[in-house]
Amino acid sequence: MSAKLFYDSYKHSGNEEYILSSQPIDSMEHHILFSPPLFAEMNKMRRTLTQVMRLLSEHNIKCSMPDLPGCHESITPIVNQSLENWQEAIKACADQQNISHIASFRGGGLIDNIDKPIWRLNSVKGANLIKTMMRSKVIALKESGQDITIDQLQHQASNDGIELAGYELSAKLFNQLIEAVPHIDDTVTQRKVGQDIEGSSLWLRSEPEYDAILAQSIAQSLLKWCRL
Repeated sequence: MSAKLFYDSYKHSGNEEYILSSQPIDSMEHHILFSPPLFAEMNKMRRTLTQVMRLLSEHNIKCSMPDLPGCHESITPIVNQSLENWQEAIKACADQQNISHIASFRGGGLIDNIDKPIWRLNSVKGANLIKTMMRSKVIALKESGQDITIDQLQHQASNDGIELAGYELSAKLFNQLIEAVPHIDDTVTQRKVGQDIEGSSLWLRSEPEYDAILAQSIAQSLLKWCRL
């Protein structure tokens, strides 16, 4: 039987935001909330993560992956967002959906500080995410004839905000990301592709791709972890 995915919603700051959820084949054992990768990395990993959800549903593990305010199908302007707002959205979703575990992917580890067991894949500092997008921005600007350095671009962004990878970041969110690091405590389980997880680092690809080996390895790791 093929696992079904469906859209639900959660309420945050007076708005309804979408959640993509899986339907367990039989009775539900656990409910894992995916704290998603941020910005373009989400697009690159989405198909693989939805397959993880399908695989886990075959073992009676429900998974839910929310749209953050301002991202994907959200009608909330991203320019109004902050890390605190995204953290509050993840918490609101977890509370409303009766979540038992959190699985964070890349930048999702910056906003997963919730009182639940946490599993993370290749958690990353906010500054690393920003610098990757800024390098791409500088290259694009130079190709269009604008000579600018990353330092100049960062100064501009920290004062006026910036568009990176199609996302309009406010100066507040930009500066928060530059300083943001994932919290660490004894509730957090860390995993890395190439060490604990088989497959490829899809966030490094130039275009969205699917990796069946990565999906299977993530699903197996999550299944073993949440059943401990």
